[in-house]
Parts: sequence; C-alpha cells; structure tokens
Amino acid sequence: MEKKYFLSSPSYGMIESHKSKRFNDMKLFTGKSYLFTKLTKVKVWFGTPSERSDKDKGKVVLGIEAEYKLLKDKSNRNVGEVKSSDIVVKEIKIKDSSDFFTKLLLCVEDVITYIKFVTKKGNVLELGNFEQSISKEISLNNDNDLSIIQTLHGYYDNSGLRALGARYIQAKRFYFINNMEILGIRYRIKRYKKFKEKWENEENIKKLNISMQAIIKLAFLPDNTFAMVFKFLME
Repeated sequence: MEKKYFLSSPSYGMIESHKSKRFNDMKLFTGKSYLFTKLTKVKVWFGTPSERSDKDKGKVVLGIEAEYKLLKDKSNRNVGEVKSSDIVVKEIKIKDSSDFFTKLLLCVEDVITYIKFVTKKGNVLELGNFEQSISKEISLNNDNDLSIIQTLHGYYDNSGLRALGARYIQAKRFYFINNMEILGIRYRIKRYKKFKEKWENEENIKKLNISMQAIIKLAFLPDNTFAMVFKFLME
C-alpha cells in the first residue's frame, strides 16, 4: 500500500512549544491500522478559558475530542482546564456509514475562536464567530474528488485549542483499500483453520462493532453470493 495517498495538512494556528501540548491522534493506532480508520465523531468545548491568551478574544475553542472507527472505536480528548460557567459543548457523530467528514474551517490567531466541521451529506458542527480575515479552510476537495478526514492533530493548553490540522485521503481510494481488507479477511477464513474457528464463534463476533460484525458475516458467504455483494461495494 502506498503511503503517498495518505496526506496531512499542517496544524493551522499558533504553536507555543514551551507550554502547549501536542497531540496526534494517528498515534492511537498500532502498526498500519490507522490506514483503515476515519473520523466518526467530534465533540468541541467552547467558552471562556481558565488562562487568558496573549490576544484576548473572549470566548474560544477550549478543546476537542475525536472518535475514530476501526475494529473497536477509539477516541482521544484534548482539552485544557474547563472552569467557567459559560461553557458550551457540542458534538456531531456520523450515523450513516456512507457519510464522512470532508471539510474543516477555522478562525485562528493565537488561539482558535471559530470551528466548523462539515460532512459529505451536509451535517454541520459549528461554534464561535466567523471572521473572514483570520479564517482557514481545510476542505481537501474539489467537486469531483472528495477526501475523508481520517485523524486530527494539533496543539492545546489552558488558553484553548491553539492549532488544528487533519490527516486525509481521497474517498474513492479509502473505500477501495477498505474493501480490499474484506478480501484479506475472507482469504484468512478460507486458508487458516484457527482464524475461521475464531470467527465462527458468535461470542467473538459480538465483541466487535456493528460494521465489523457485518464484514465478518460477509466473509463467510458462499462464493457466488459474496462476489455479487463485493461487486456492489466497489461500484
């Protein structure tokens, strides 16, 4: 698999290395498993920070929590101190497996004051006041070539979310790679007795999320039925 297809934006914003904490959610995944994940849920804290930034912007994005899809969902929270009484918390979660996050819009000087996530199907999370002069759009797309946001990275401290960026891949390539993983699972089921016996056990299947349960069951279908379903997935 060619890593060149998995791209990464910069972390847009202010990076103060002497006190800001860096995060890179790609590191949640072992080996190459990050290649098969995508962002499925975002939770954002917005309000007055416990420490004022150098340029007082009032309410800011205090932190972010992202959740990712894989064999088992993974999440990571990156938030400084949350003390004030005016905190607003919003979240957005992908509910349709064909939907995905494809655009990220920020307003940022020394701290992020506005944030907006948009999915392919037009679902939106938005907090803060948009200012064109300090805005940065991480859209990653053109009309005929959407990309999927896979993981987030950036910096934060008690003044708020200082910087944010995204790792992404073309949607059509992502789905191709993930469908190839289905073939790998089917191959192992046909080739390796212990692997097959493990996933013939319903108790093991129940430990997986719904999507992976469906993939395992798909891999056990008879050849003709499997071929028809797989062809449909690739269209």
